[in-house]
Amino acid sequence: KLSDFPTKNHNKIIIFSACLIGNNEKLLISMQNLFNSKMIFAYKQIMYDSYCFIHESILLSLIEEKCRKKQDFVESDFNNFLSNTEFMKNMNRRNVKNHPMVMLNNNNKIIQQKVCK
Repeated sequence: KLSDFPTKNHNKIIIFSACLIGNNEKLLISMQNLFNSKMIFAYKQIMYDSYCFIHESILLSLIEEKCRKKQDFVESDFNNFLSNTEFMKNMNRRNVKNHPMVMLNNNNKIIQQKVCK
């Protein structure tokens, strides 16, 4: 229910859509501190809006499902998201080796797909 949402704007999840913020760990951490966010999702490469929409719709559905079950969305959930959407990594741009999205968790740890060769 909407009435159950907290009134303060802290401890939220932030998604930076269609930007390169995921390449800059210091900036991600600064943004997390500024917004006092629970976690941040961002892209490491330029993304077209249509592909952001697809990735973010899946991600938000997974997060919402965890919330509905009163569970936290954790690193392993994001890793599952990366694995299950890896087939889409070349839709936006050809010859992409790794998933374009990263997560900064509340311990300031960047979670991203393992580097593919």
